[in-house]
Amino acid sequence: MTEGTLVASDNRGRYAIDDPTYGHDLTGGETCEIFLAGNWIPGSIEHGPQLYAVESIGQSAQKGYYFIAADGSICGLCCGMKVRTVQ
Repeated sequence: MTEGTLVASDNRGRYAIDDPTYGHDLTGGETCEIFLAGNWIPGSIEHGPQLYAVESIGQSAQKGYYFIAADGSICGLCCGMKVRTVQ
């Protein structure tokens, strides 16, 4: 198990845990838990096309990673979130 804080990975478009170069990169299909509202929420990391709107900078929606909880709820990922992998 790896536990820490999400940071932008050195691998473009990905998130890493704690360290952008040497931290664990999260990838699609990986089981993990996200700490939200004082609770660890089980789920997995997924990747989707046209997920994030960036129209304010003149580009169409972009692909990206997100979290899908075991109950089907979806949450975008962002730097600073607490996360732990489950293995």
